[in-house]
Amino acid sequence: MDNQKDQKLQLAELEILVTALVRTCVNTDQLKSAFKGHVDKMLDSLESSPPGKHSEYSNEERLEISANTSEFIQLQLRPQ
Repeated sequence: MDNQKDQKLQLAELEILVTALVRTCVNTDQLKSAFKGHVDKMLDSLESSPPGKHSEYSNEERLEISANTSEFIQLQLRPQ
């Protein structure tokens, strides 16, 4: 398999695992709020990290990661 296909498969596997964990562990409004708060703090940190930290990502990639992650988490926290 080529590297790009490996990464695509790994991403799909990770999304499935994260979804299962979130839906299992974050099952009350209080936990959803706390979880969302932690995710938001981590995304803020990624977006505003100083030069050199997370240097494997450009500023545009950081913003895209943040937007995609935020959207993904919102989908997982919606009522079942």
